[in-house]
Amino acid sequence: MRTEHLHQTLSPQAHAALFDALQHQAKRERQAAVQRFGQGWAERLGARVRRLAAHRGHGAHAVRLMEV
Repeated sequence: MRTEHLHQTLSPQAHAALFDALQHQAKRERQAAVQRFGQGWAERLGARVRRLAAHRGHGAHAVRLMEV
């Protein structure tokens, strides 16, 4: 539903409460995403090390440490 329509159909108090609730939900979702990303750093690092070790084992002379 579009915001303009909500603003026209809801009372100012209800609109403010809904907007506040949506802001809090977005904040919680951002925090959860950051936390999930932070928790996975060790696994991502281990996977990168294993890939580099496997690549080096195939006779590669130089291995980039940071893959894009």
